[in-house]
Amino acid sequence: MAGLESRPEPEGEGKKIFEVVKIPSGEGFSYMVYFPTQEEAAQAISDFWQVRVGSETIVRGIKSGMLQPSDPRHTITYGDRTRITPANSTEQEKHPGKPFRVWFNGNEGAITSRGEAALRYLGFIE
Repeated sequence: MAGLESRPEPEGEGKKIFEVVKIPSGEGFSYMVYFPTQEEAAQAISDFWQVRVGSETIVRGIKSGMLQPSDPRHTITYGDRTRITPANSTEQEKHPGKPFRVWFNGNEGAITSRGEAALRYLGFIE
């Protein structure tokens, strides 16, 4: 993760541009992160794979354009999974102004320790 900076705090009101929901899953947790735009959600996926240790193949696929994190129908997997989906109406009421969600989970349910470390590094979780 050397050379990469953690996600900066938003300017202005001090509000984060995202909201996180931690979900019990198997022997750990999955995370739903809600964003105002599909572009921000896609950037979160790209950032996640950039800093997640052991995901060099995924990074090459994103850089080459073969993997499209902005496509809501696309799930990227490599021990962990990332996927953009539109938030349903109940979620949009709970997270107004954030109609896109990224689901960070593992192939077997809970996100891996490498995935959690990447989310922590990016400032999505503590």
